[in-house]
Order: sequence, then structure tokens, then C-alpha cells
Amino acid sequence: MSRLVRSSDPRIRPGFFGPDGGLLSPSKVGGAQWSLYDAQLSNYLAAYPNLTAAIADFGVTYNRIANASPPAGS
Repeated sequence: MSRLVRSSDPRIRPGFFGPDGGLLSPSKVGGAQWSLYDAQLSNYLAAYPNLTAAIADFGVTYNRIANASPPAGS
């Protein structure tokens, strides 16, 4: 995702980009700024419905795996 977003994009605040122009990872965004970061990234992704759908599908699959019971006998 960070390779798609550029610091020149007006939908995301310049403060959410590192010195190299790449989007900061979520772990580098302070807790107080998380809501704004998330909202601006969601706004950016709205222009790419296929990418948004792929991210949502990944989340569903990840949660199924993470919440699955271990196989019997494990």
C-alpha cells in the first residue's frame, strides 16, 4: 500500500509521510493521530474499489484462520 500513495496526494496530510516520501507504517503513527490517518487512508482507497475489496477479503480470511480451532489431536 505504501508504494501506491505519494506525498503529493492531497487526500493525505504531509505529516503522514516519511523523509523518503513513503507513507508511514501504522506503527509509526501516534495514537492521537490514528483516527485521522485511518480516515485519510480510507478516503484514498475509495478511489480503488478493487484494492479495497482485496484488503477486505484478506481481513476476512485472516480472521477465519486466526479464530479457527486447532485440528483434533494437536
